Amino acid sequence: MIGGPLTGWALVSSAKLKLPTLLFSTIPWPHLPLGPVWHEPAEALHGLLGVVGAALIVLHVAGALRHHLGAQAEPNVLGRMIP
Repeated sequence: MIGGPLTGWALVSSAKLKLPTLLFSTIPWPHLPLGPVWHEPAEALHGLLGVVGAALIVLHVAGALRHHLGAQAEPNVLGRMIP
């Protein structure tokens, strides 16, 4: 969760087109002192972290459903998880 924004920051900092980066669309944010050679690795890592994050969400939901619907399910598991 920390790596995604950091690799995104490295991605925009190493881009050929130097657009200003704004934090919450209002506060100017400085670019990292990275050369264009860092753009490809930052892009690959940023995309990989997105896929890994989505996979972890799917696995988490699958685990919760397994606990709720599985053969050894305890009663009202999801009811205790959801406030």
